[in-house]
Amino acid sequence: MESPEGSKLIIRSKRHLEILLSKVKDFENPKFELQQYITPPDIAALIVWTAFQSGHVENCTVCDLGSGTGILSIAAALMGAERVIGVEIDPEAIEIAMENLKLFPEISERIEFRKMDIQDFNDKVDTVIMNPPYGEKPLHLDRNFLEKAFEISDAIYSIHTIGSKDFLERLSRKNGFQATLLYTINFPIKWRFKWHTKPIYRFKAGIWRFLRESL
Repeated sequence: MESPEGSKLIIRSKRHLEILLSKVKDFENPKFELQQYITPPDIAALIVWTAFQSGHVENCTVCDLGSGTGILSIAAALMGAERVIGVEIDPEAIEIAMENLKLFPEISERIEFRKMDIQDFNDKVDTVIMNPPYGEKPLHLDRNFLEKAFEISDAIYSIHTIGSKDFLERLSRKNGFQATLLYTINFPIKWRFKWHTKPIYRFKAGIWRFLRESL
């Protein structure tokens, strides 16, 4: 596909998208209280490619809540989003996201990173694509992200732990959304905090789609 701005960059496949995203830089100083773990390129490519195939990316306004270093925002723009808004509270993460954006000048004008709490973001968008903090401690920290997404969009693609399935379905119904588990994945987290004991820790997660039931 060709970008709306007439770029010559054509994304030929999900694998091609993954290769491009492998250039994206990780957090330099990850903050545990914000649960800052980069979305791996293969998982970022999978969630955005899936949303694209469902008609929820190309020529759409996409929001990435908790955008971190920008990998999902960049992926959405590469797949033809007309406009992408990354909402991130950490200024250091936004600095890295802006560095990452320089790697893709053909899409840079279509991505905006806003330093703000997600609760202060109220723009209506076509689609939300996000990898929120999972909230094992405290439990269900991702609830705030989902509830904000329900407010601003009718279509949401998000990553959550498999153990949250019942919680996600209840929360979705309460807000008038239908939750669908699209993929089960092994999400890797690299060693980065002093209490980590393994080079890579993997846990079961899911890629979910939430659609407003009136659609």
